[in-house]
Amino acid sequence: KESEATAVVASKPTRKVLSISSDHGVSLTMKEPAASVFIANPDVADVQVMSPTSIMIFGKRTGETTFMATDANGNTLEERTVVVTQDLSGLRRDLDLAIPGNKIRAATLPYGIVLTGDAKDAATVTDAQKLAMRYLSAGGDIINRVRVSGSNQIHIRVRFAEMQRNINNTLGINWNNLANIG
Repeated sequence: KESEATAVVASKPTRKVLSISSDHGVSLTMKEPAASVFIANPDVADVQVMSPTSIMIFGKRTGETTFMATDANGNTLEERTVVVTQDLSGLRRDLDLAIPGNKIRAATLPYGIVLTGDAKDAATVTDAQKLAMRYLSAGGDIINRVRVSGSNQIHIRVRFAEMQRNINNTLGINWNNLANIG
């Protein structure tokens, strides 16, 4: 009987994903009235019933949880995987203002921000990290994957001069005397 239960679970279609930014909400409208609503992890997301067919889901902190709504008979009306991410639109806007023409992208992870792309020099990367620190949640980390594409080469200019030996005599230079002391 355990294998039958496993087969039933495996044959269920995957849940729809509902993406929400932290401190933002999304409304769901159902075709039938819901008698019960559940959120698996209330630390990640919260649910507010506005009417029997209208529900609001709020992102609280980054993470993933499950939402479910059932009718009076216990039949599932809606089941979603709720993914809460950090809203980085402000960081992206600040990067564009502080570093015009930058090619740095910011993405969110649970408890962190990932910076990727290219920068012209190390100072640009440092500035981007400082800006990202302002958007980091408590205990979070910044993962820096920005490539510095600027040149770290030193340019040296060298000139060669060619002289004939008889010019040394004309100018009065005796190279043998330079080696003799006294």
